[in-house]
Amino acid sequence: MPSVGLINEFHEPPLFLSVERPEYSKYIIPTTWFGNGFAIYGMANGLSWKAVIHEGLNGDGIASKWSDGIRSGRQKGYKANAKELLYNGRIAYTGIAGLRVGGSFSTTNALSSDEAVKPIGVSLMEFHGKYDANGIMAVAEYGNISYTNHSAKSSSGYYVDFGYDISKMLNVKGKLYPWIRITDINPGVDHVDEDSKHYGKMMFGLTFKPIDQIAFKFDYGTKTYAEKEKDKLTLMNFGVGYNF
Repeated sequence: MPSVGLINEFHEPPLFLSVERPEYSKYIIPTTWFGNGFAIYGMANGLSWKAVIHEGLNGDGIASKWSDGIRSGRQKGYKANAKELLYNGRIAYTGIAGLRVGGSFSTTNALSSDEAVKPIGVSLMEFHGKYDANGIMAVAEYGNISYTNHSAKSSSGYYVDFGYDISKMLNVKGKLYPWIRITDINPGVDHVDEDSKHYGKMMFGLTFKPIDQIAFKFDYGTKTYAEKEKDKLTLMNFGVGYNF
Protein backbone atom coordinates (compact mmCIF):
# COMPACT_ATOMS: atom_id res chain seq x y z
CA MET A 1 0.00 0.00 0.00
CA PRO A 2 1.56 3.35 -1.01
CA SER A 3 1.97 5.87 1.80
CA VAL A 4 0.04 8.88 0.46
CA GLY A 5 -1.87 11.41 2.53
CA LEU A 6 -3.44 10.90 5.93
CA ILE A 7 -6.24 8.44 5.21
CA ASN A 8 -4.98 5.87 2.68
CA GLU A 9 -3.17 3.70 5.24
CA PHE A 10 -5.32 4.54 8.28
CA HIS A 11 -8.92 5.15 7.22
CA GLU A 12 -11.10 4.10 10.15
CA PRO A 13 -14.16 6.42 10.58
CA PRO A 14 -13.20 7.87 14.02
CA LEU A 15 -9.99 9.27 12.46
CA PHE A 16 -11.78 11.92 10.35
CA LEU A 17 -14.58 14.32 11.26
CA SER A 18 -17.08 13.91 8.42
CA VAL A 19 -19.54 11.06 7.86
CA GLU A 20 -17.86 10.14 4.57
CA ARG A 21 -14.16 10.37 3.83
CA PRO A 22 -13.02 13.75 2.47
CA GLU A 23 -13.60 13.89 -1.30
CA TYR A 24 -9.94 14.81 -1.67
CA SER A 25 -9.28 11.22 -0.52
CA LYS A 26 -11.21 9.94 -3.52
CA TYR A 27 -10.42 12.15 -6.49
CA ILE A 28 -6.83 13.23 -5.69
CA ILE A 29 -5.60 10.41 -3.46
CA PRO A 30 -7.58 7.32 -4.51
CA THR A 31 -8.18 5.94 -1.03
CA THR A 32 -8.06 3.03 -0.50
CA TRP A 33 -5.13 2.43 -2.87
CA PHE A 34 -3.31 -0.89 -2.51
CA GLY A 35 -1.52 -3.51 -4.61
CA ASN A 36 1.07 -6.25 -4.73
CA GLY A 37 4.59 -5.16 -3.85
CA PHE A 38 6.88 -4.47 -0.93
CA ALA A 39 7.84 -1.63 1.41
CA ILE A 40 10.66 -0.62 3.70
CA TYR A 41 10.28 1.94 6.47
CA GLY A 42 11.96 3.38 9.52
CA MET A 43 11.81 6.07 12.20
CA ALA A 44 14.31 8.06 14.26
CA ASN A 45 13.98 11.18 16.44
CA GLY A 46 10.36 11.78 15.45
CA LEU A 47 11.09 11.56 11.72
CA SER A 48 9.61 8.60 9.85
CA TRP A 49 10.05 7.45 6.27
CA LYS A 50 8.66 4.79 3.98
CA ALA A 51 9.47 3.59 0.45
CA VAL A 52 7.11 1.39 -1.57
CA ILE A 53 7.36 -0.41 -4.90
CA HIS A 54 4.28 -2.18 -6.26
CA GLU A 55 2.18 -2.72 -9.38
CA GLY A 56 1.52 0.32 -11.54
CA LEU A 57 -1.77 1.74 -12.79
CA ASN A 58 -4.19 0.84 -15.59
CA GLY A 59 -4.02 3.53 -18.26
CA ASP A 60 -7.38 2.51 -19.79
CA GLY A 61 -9.19 3.30 -16.55
CA ILE A 62 -7.48 6.67 -16.17
CA ALA A 63 -8.18 7.68 -19.78
CA SER A 64 -11.85 6.62 -19.77
CA LYS A 65 -12.72 8.20 -16.40
CA TRP A 66 -10.53 11.30 -16.34
CA SER A 67 -12.90 13.03 -13.87
CA ASP A 68 -11.94 10.44 -11.21
CA GLY A 69 -8.25 11.39 -11.34
CA ILE A 70 -6.29 8.13 -11.08
CA ARG A 71 -8.93 6.29 -9.04
CA SER A 72 -10.11 4.10 -11.94
CA GLY A 73 -6.51 3.12 -12.67
CA ARG A 74 -6.08 1.09 -9.47
CA GLN A 75 -5.48 -2.61 -10.18
CA LYS A 76 -5.97 -3.85 -6.58
CA GLY A 77 -3.61 -6.78 -6.88
CA TYR A 78 -5.89 -9.07 -8.90
CA LYS A 79 -4.41 -10.09 -12.28
CA ALA A 80 -2.42 -6.88 -12.12
CA ASN A 81 -0.09 -5.84 -14.92
CA ALA A 82 3.29 -5.16 -13.31
CA LYS A 83 5.34 -4.46 -16.44
CA GLU A 84 5.46 -0.90 -15.14
CA LEU A 85 5.88 -0.40 -11.39
CA LEU A 86 4.78 2.38 -9.06
CA TYR A 87 7.48 4.03 -6.93
CA ASN A 88 6.36 5.83 -3.77
CA GLY A 89 8.31 7.62 -1.06
CA ARG A 90 7.01 9.40 2.05
CA ILE A 91 8.54 11.36 4.91
CA ALA A 92 6.74 12.67 8.02
CA TYR A 93 7.52 14.39 11.31
CA THR A 94 5.64 13.26 14.46
CA GLY A 95 8.01 14.48 17.17
CA ILE A 96 5.39 16.72 18.84
CA ALA A 97 2.41 15.11 20.60
CA GLY A 98 -0.68 15.20 18.38
CA LEU A 99 1.17 16.59 15.35
CA ARG A 100 1.90 14.95 12.00
CA VAL A 101 3.41 16.87 9.08
CA GLY A 102 4.66 15.21 5.93
CA GLY A 103 4.54 14.65 2.22
CA SER A 104 5.03 12.03 -0.45
CA PHE A 105 5.86 11.52 -4.11
CA SER A 106 4.62 8.69 -6.34
CA THR A 107 5.36 8.03 -10.00
CA THR A 108 4.57 5.42 -12.65
CA ASN A 109 3.68 4.89 -16.30
CA ALA A 110 0.10 3.64 -16.63
CA LEU A 111 -0.07 1.08 -19.45
CA SER A 112 -2.90 0.74 -21.95
CA SER A 113 -4.29 -2.60 -23.13
CA ASP A 114 -3.42 -1.39 -26.65
CA GLU A 115 0.35 -1.52 -27.01
CA ALA A 116 0.15 1.13 -29.76
CA VAL A 117 -1.15 3.68 -27.22
CA LYS A 118 1.49 5.52 -25.26
CA PRO A 119 1.47 4.97 -21.47
CA ILE A 120 0.07 7.78 -19.37
CA GLY A 121 2.80 9.25 -17.20
CA VAL A 122 1.56 9.86 -13.65
CA SER A 123 3.35 11.79 -10.89
CA LEU A 124 1.54 12.50 -7.62
CA MET A 125 2.98 14.95 -5.09
CA GLU A 126 1.12 15.66 -1.87
CA PHE A 127 1.61 17.45 1.45
CA HIS A 128 -0.37 16.90 4.63
CA GLY A 129 -0.60 18.08 8.20
CA LYS A 130 -2.75 17.18 11.19
CA TYR A 131 -2.91 18.39 14.79
CA ASP A 132 -5.13 16.50 17.24
CA ALA A 133 -4.43 17.62 20.82
CA ASN A 134 -5.47 20.20 23.41
CA GLY A 135 -9.05 20.13 22.16
CA ILE A 136 -8.06 21.09 18.61
CA MET A 137 -8.59 18.97 15.50
CA ALA A 138 -6.97 20.70 12.51
CA VAL A 139 -6.19 19.06 9.17
CA ALA A 140 -4.83 20.32 5.84
CA GLU A 141 -3.98 18.31 2.72
CA TYR A 142 -2.91 19.40 -0.77
CA GLY A 143 -2.12 17.22 -3.75
CA ASN A 144 -1.30 17.52 -7.45
CA ILE A 145 -1.18 14.76 -10.08
CA SER A 146 0.78 15.61 -13.23
CA TYR A 147 0.11 13.68 -16.45
CA THR A 148 1.74 13.06 -19.82
CA ASN A 149 -0.13 11.60 -22.82
CA HIS A 150 -3.47 12.38 -21.19
CA SER A 151 -6.46 14.61 -22.00
CA ALA A 152 -5.82 16.65 -18.83
CA LYS A 153 -2.63 18.39 -17.76
CA SER A 154 -3.11 17.55 -14.09
CA SER A 155 -5.52 16.93 -11.22
CA SER A 156 -5.28 19.10 -8.12
CA GLY A 157 -7.13 19.63 -4.89
CA TYR A 158 -7.02 20.48 -1.22
CA TYR A 159 -9.14 20.57 1.91
CA VAL A 160 -8.83 22.21 5.32
CA ASP A 161 -10.62 21.09 8.51
CA PHE A 162 -10.90 22.88 11.82
CA GLY A 163 -12.77 21.53 14.83
CA TYR A 164 -12.72 22.32 18.53
CA ASP A 165 -13.76 20.08 21.42
CA ILE A 166 -16.42 21.87 23.49
CA SER A 167 -17.28 18.92 25.74
CA LYS A 168 -15.73 20.48 28.85
CA MET A 169 -17.71 23.69 28.34
CA LEU A 170 -20.94 21.68 28.29
CA ASN A 171 -19.86 19.17 30.95
CA VAL A 172 -20.21 16.30 28.46
CA LYS A 173 -18.22 13.09 28.84
CA GLY A 174 -16.21 12.27 25.74
CA LYS A 175 -15.33 14.70 22.92
CA LEU A 176 -17.74 16.96 21.05
CA TYR A 177 -16.40 18.77 17.97
CA PRO A 178 -18.26 21.39 15.98
CA TRP A 179 -16.19 21.74 12.80
CA ILE A 180 -15.85 23.34 9.39
CA ARG A 181 -14.28 22.07 6.15
CA ILE A 182 -13.29 23.92 2.96
CA THR A 183 -12.58 21.82 -0.15
CA ASP A 184 -11.54 22.49 -3.75
CA ILE A 185 -11.23 19.67 -6.31
CA ASN A 186 -10.20 20.02 -9.97
CA PRO A 187 -9.73 16.55 -11.49
CA GLY A 188 -8.98 17.81 -15.01
CA VAL A 189 -6.83 20.94 -15.23
CA ASP A 190 -6.77 22.17 -18.88
CA HIS A 191 -9.29 19.49 -19.91
CA VAL A 192 -11.90 20.63 -22.45
CA ASP A 193 -14.63 19.90 -19.87
CA GLU A 194 -12.68 21.21 -16.85
CA ASP A 195 -15.42 23.52 -15.53
CA SER A 196 -18.01 20.74 -15.51
CA LYS A 197 -16.04 18.80 -12.88
CA HIS A 198 -14.13 21.50 -10.98
CA TYR A 199 -15.95 22.31 -7.75
CA GLY A 200 -15.64 23.81 -4.30
CA LYS A 201 -17.39 22.60 -1.18
CA MET A 202 -18.16 24.14 2.20
CA MET A 203 -19.17 21.84 5.05
CA PHE A 204 -20.21 22.23 8.68
CA GLY A 205 -20.61 19.38 11.11
CA LEU A 206 -20.83 18.04 14.64
CA THR A 207 -18.95 14.94 15.75
CA PHE A 208 -19.35 13.26 19.12
CA LYS A 209 -16.85 10.65 20.36
CA PRO A 210 -17.92 9.03 23.67
CA ILE A 211 -14.63 7.11 23.41
CA ASP A 212 -11.88 7.44 20.83
CA GLN A 213 -12.98 4.27 18.99
CA ILE A 214 -16.60 5.39 18.36
CA ALA A 215 -17.92 8.48 16.57
CA PHE A 216 -21.46 9.80 15.98
CA LYS A 217 -21.46 12.30 13.12
CA PHE A 218 -23.64 14.88 11.39
CA ASP A 219 -22.60 17.16 8.54
CA TYR A 220 -24.15 19.65 6.14
CA GLY A 221 -22.55 21.04 3.03
CA THR A 222 -22.96 22.92 -0.24
CA LYS A 223 -21.16 21.95 -3.44
CA THR A 224 -20.64 24.58 -6.15
CA TYR A 225 -19.26 23.87 -9.64
CA ALA A 226 -17.11 26.22 -11.69
CA GLU A 227 -19.58 25.74 -14.55
CA LYS A 228 -22.11 28.44 -13.76
CA GLU A 229 -25.02 26.62 -15.42
CA LYS A 230 -24.79 23.77 -12.91
CA ASP A 231 -27.05 23.91 -9.88
CA LYS A 232 -25.53 24.14 -6.42
CA LEU A 233 -25.91 20.88 -4.48
CA THR A 234 -26.91 20.73 -0.81
CA LEU A 235 -25.87 17.63 1.13
CA MET A 236 -26.74 16.34 4.61
CA ASN A 237 -25.37 13.19 6.25
CA PHE A 238 -25.77 11.28 9.51
CA GLY A 239 -23.49 8.42 10.49
CA VAL A 240 -21.95 6.23 13.16
CA GLY A 241 -18.38 4.98 12.88
CA TYR A 242 -16.26 2.69 14.97
CA ASN A 243 -12.76 1.26 15.08
CA PHE A 244 -12.07 -2.21 16.50
